[in-house]
Amino acid sequence: MKKFQFIATLAAALLANGAANAAVIGPDDLAGAKVVYISGASALRLSLAAAVQEVCNNDFTVYFSKNTGGTTKDGDNHRAYACTLAANVGNYTAGTKLLVFKRDAGGSAQGVNPVALGTAIKHMKIDAATCVAGSVVSGGSTSVANFVCSTEEDKVSDAGISDVEPVMLNQPVNLAAGQVPVDLSTLSVGPLVQNIFGVAVNKKAYRALQEAQGLISAGGALDESDAKIPSLPSTFVKGALTGGLNGSASSQRGWNLLIPKSVDASVDGKTVNVCRRAAGSGTQAASNIHFANNPCSAGGSSISGASGTVGVRGSAVAVVENSSAGNVETCLGTTVENATSADANPNAYGLAVLGMEVNPLRDAGDRGYRFVKLDGKLPKRTAALTGDYDFVFESTMQWNTNVVPAGSDKAAFLTALRTNTGKPASLLATDVNTQNGVMSPPLSYGTRASLPADQLAFASRVSRSAGNSCTALKLFK
Repeated sequence: MKKFQFIATLAAALLANGAANAAVIGPDDLAGAKVVYISGASALRLSLAAAVQEVCNNDFTVYFSKNTGGTTKDGDNHRAYACTLAANVGNYTAGTKLLVFKRDAGGSAQGVNPVALGTAIKHMKIDAATCVAGSVVSGGSTSVANFVCSTEEDKVSDAGISDVEPVMLNQPVNLAAGQVPVDLSTLSVGPLVQNIFGVAVNKKAYRALQEAQGLISAGGALDESDAKIPSLPSTFVKGALTGGLNGSASSQRGWNLLIPKSVDASVDGKTVNVCRRAAGSGTQAASNIHFANNPCSAGGSSISGASGTVGVRGSAVAVVENSSAGNVETCLGTTVENATSADANPNAYGLAVLGMEVNPLRDAGDRGYRFVKLDGKLPKRTAALTGDYDFVFESTMQWNTNVVPAGSDKAAFLTALRTNTGKPASLLATDVNTQNGVMSPPLSYGTRASLPADQLAFASRVSRSAGNSCTALKLFK
């Protein structure tokens, strides 16, 4: 089987072909392309895009789906990447025209159940009639669309991606509404990258926690420095996610456990707002394991479902389920952050679990929330590399061997893509925001001494037992 030529071969091909292949590959230029459909974890879309771009000539072309209304933006549900290969990938030779679709809608669940069943799901459709030109510059950013397409069609995914292994998405606690466990025996499953997850709070809660923990002066402004990141006890987060908090003044089981009246005179009785993903999300599955030991133990805690509307008061805990990471960001950083009431101090507080790739300050914006420490542990890749921060799980890529038979050209391509997406060199090439939330599994690289200094920043030294997110994270290298 031919493999990626990531060093001399690829570099030579890029130099030789870059200038000649700078034009975009439009909808009318895709005849004869090798087409691959992938669905699943939205958090890894830019990591996958970077892995595809790495083996492309400078004609790398990005397609987004067109979305209208609500908070969903163009490209939130579907993306696709076209190019000619600069090097051999599996059995696809240099110069081969390639088109890779990535469905993000529905999250990790769409990378497991429909893949195992071989069921067709909606993917973006690319044709000249429904795709309009965006950026005219090719070979550049994976997050800038060259074309935006407005229609979808039913296609069976060749492969799926999930934030945790498929068996976890097949458990009752993680099954989306209407889904049942399916036979996973036909899947070829392998590791992709390690995902770093975090707990975030809205900015008003963040500032109040900073003052309560003596990190800023009384009445002081929110401080953005790493040295001033406040901490939440894991026990508090567990209580919020599993219904263990009641927000009442009498039993002191709400925000008043963490924030005294000297900081917020109206803290007693404030609603504990939880903005979370719905079942079927890989982020939610990771949260269930980390904070509730569910489904890893028969005694794991039950997970609170949707139970209210975000607000300052009115209920002890309000759990709002969201269909995407972007909607969680909006729930926490806009709805909670801007909630008001007749209280003398109307500030609402809330928390959420998110993949660390969603930088709240990305693209020169401010999403209205910040990540906090957990039990004093710094929510940064630098800490996660050695296990000093341990909210880390390994994602997988899988395909149905009845849909993509072993030994086929497509299987060879997907194997090469899965093998190389999580390598330190590939993650170094990803979007800077995505880099905050991903690491290379120890088995994806050789010795640490063999890596350049810049790649060491992505080379994880920790791992769980292979294919088992219920095992403990431990030092591996």
